[in-house]
Amino acid sequence: MNRLLHILLTYFISASCFAQVFQPEWIESKHVASRYIPVYRPADIPKETKLPVLYMHDGQNLFESKSAYGGKEWRIDETLDSLIQNKLIRPVMVVGIWNNGEYRRCEYFP
Repeated sequence: MNRLLHILLTYFISASCFAQVFQPEWIESKHVASRYIPVYRPADIPKETKLPVLYMHDGQNLFESKSAYGGKEWRIDETLDSLIQNKLIRPVMVVGIWNNGEYRRCEYFP
């Protein structure tokens, strides 16, 4: 948990005014299998601004085709950029949590 907090704080300190998806290193946990956790922060929002956070599963599908299942991303960053720019929603951060591939079904279904 401390490692994740450190990575997120490092991201916010270095964030620019451009929307970006920050891909931290592989996150280790003693509670679940290790995984990537990408973070999206919208454009033109000062880095000290507190934002609501949307946590999304299947994080490998959210932002990039190269990591998405079947090569088809969900385009979350582009969609949010457009909605925020057109003032249809308030700015929001997204934390994507990758599933564990072969054990995806066990993680999401009882």
